[in-house]
Amino acid sequence: MGKDRRIKRWLGILVALMLCWGSGAPVWAAAKTETATLRVIFTTDLQAQLTSTAKARGGVGGYSRLASLIAANKTDSAVVLDTGNYSQGSLFATIGATDNPGLKLMGTMGYDATTLGGDELAQGVSALAKAWTAPGLTTAHAPTVLVSNLTFGKSKSSRALKKAYASVGQRTKVIHAGKIKVGVFGLMGKNAAAQIADSGDLSFADPVKTAKSCVTALKKQNVDCIICLFQGGSTTAEAEMLADKVDGINAILLGGTGRLLADPLTVNNTAIVAAGTRGEKLGVLDLNAKSGAVKAYGLVPVTEKIKADETVSGQIADYQKTVQKRVLDAHQLNFDTAIARSNKSFTSVARMKRQFGDADIENLLTDAYRHQAQNGKRRNVIGIAEAGGTRGSLSAGDLTAADLYQVTAPGEGSDHSVGASMIVAYLTGEDLRNLCELDLTQGKNGGAHQLFFSGLRYTYDRNRTPMNQVTRVQVQTASGRWQAAGGHKRYAVTMNWTLAKRLSRLAAKSKSLVSVSFETKTGKEIRSLRDAVLTDREGREVKDWQCLVIYLKAQAPDASGKPVVPAAYNQVRKGKIADSGTNVRRYLGNPSRIGWLTYGAVALAVILAAVIIALIATARRRGGRKQSQNYWRGRKF
Repeated sequence: MGKDRRIKRWLGILVALMLCWGSGAPVWAAAKTETATLRVIFTTDLQAQLTSTAKARGGVGGYSRLASLIAANKTDSAVVLDTGNYSQGSLFATIGATDNPGLKLMGTMGYDATTLGGDELAQGVSALAKAWTAPGLTTAHAPTVLVSNLTFGKSKSSRALKKAYASVGQRTKVIHAGKIKVGVFGLMGKNAAAQIADSGDLSFADPVKTAKSCVTALKKQNVDCIICLFQGGSTTAEAEMLADKVDGINAILLGGTGRLLADPLTVNNTAIVAAGTRGEKLGVLDLNAKSGAVKAYGLVPVTEKIKADETVSGQIADYQKTVQKRVLDAHQLNFDTAIARSNKSFTSVARMKRQFGDADIENLLTDAYRHQAQNGKRRNVIGIAEAGGTRGSLSAGDLTAADLYQVTAPGEGSDHSVGASMIVAYLTGEDLRNLCELDLTQGKNGGAHQLFFSGLRYTYDRNRTPMNQVTRVQVQTASGRWQAAGGHKRYAVTMNWTLAKRLSRLAAKSKSLVSVSFETKTGKEIRSLRDAVLTDREGREVKDWQCLVIYLKAQAPDASGKPVVPAAYNQVRKGKIADSGTNVRRYLGNPSRIGWLTYGAVALAVILAAVIIALIATARRRGGRKQSQNYWRGRKF
């Protein structure tokens, strides 16, 4: 089996290097295939990477190159599909709600259908409704949005989205690819739905049940092949389960994971495929239209050698001008002008999420948050970030506004503009400890919910009971010294809007066992995060990506006058210190609220056990005395 897989992989590579069209785009296979072959051309997690990536990261991707590559690989029996998450991840996202360049460009590029990803909801339900009704967006010039398990709520924003969806989407779609009828549907997986920061009163029906009904409905229309566009969360597990439980799906195009599958995963005769992120690869899957079996599969690199499509390039140039005028001009920034220079490449997001501990990219980000919140004032502010709030990393070389924007994940603030707004509030020492405990519990093995701090460090012992593993929390003073965090003392913290919203819901979910309550300096509860939003001198909400820009611009310059990322980020910052000593005091001392409850429960159990044992012993003694009395009462001496 392994040998066959290797042979297939090498054959795919050889075929991918075959012919070249006049456009300069590599042709994955012959321009025409037999009628019985369905060609599925697809992309996953485009993340609004309309232009190519920075030269430091290879200068790959870009919609204009993708357009040429799609055209070069099209056959008479081909469909062009996308798995969603196309609207966030670059500066072009800032005009997504008003212009929707993602869908419009996909229409120009010849896409037949896409689905809904978490990125499309990053700015909220109202913003998505607006994006789906953007001027110039028509079903005749845009791919159909397929979200088969989407259920609309009764709120005003949900009703608006339902109305907008009627103009761009549908539950299933039958596409005529030459003589082949292709049935396509789209699903939001449970894991992907759980990662959406705020979906309002939208809900998503069970993917398996929905898939079964979609397959049944499409088979009634006598389709030859069935394809599912699936948002699967962070792993392939849910897609594999879907394939296992639902018969009749020939291929699952997997988005949301960021995965690149060099070979299809085959489960229950269903091929699961993924082409990575940012349009760096174009997926090409050939299926037998009669049996649905995989005939060939390849991922074609979108390199700088591919000639750009002029029509798409022109559209992108227009969108770039719009971003410059509406967003960057107000901050005296330019799309492609270097803001700073980095002498190192920072840890990749994928690696950062796989390990527990400090990460240089998160240290940079939380320092930037802290710098902006302090704003020249001599006060202690703790910067906090979450792994899931980081989308990209930074490479060595010049850093532009576009590079810095893609570091943070999409989000919004109370002004509903793109980018997660920053908040400044106060937490008690006990709240800070709870955050550290949550970090140990939720980010145990890395993952999206791992927390990172600037101006705070903690010591922990994994041998202690869960939510009682933090043994010491220290905060950094304005002068740089470290001191123990007082339980009832308040400390200023700064984080982005998205993380603050999640943390504010923790108390309710944990039934107040884990308290994280945002307060003012005087201890008054902050009921609305809008009251805690950080603004600049012009009264505009400060976004997380802007903090990074401002922080790097403030660094010491090199000989050319360009600010340089400090060398301090080359060293590991010990913000999470393991303490695995065997001392009993260390093991039991300084318990958290849950620790006290645990110890109390154990003590109560011990007391109850002692009482029960004492009662049993007493009963036995009384029983023994009665037996003895009865024995001697019948005796004669």
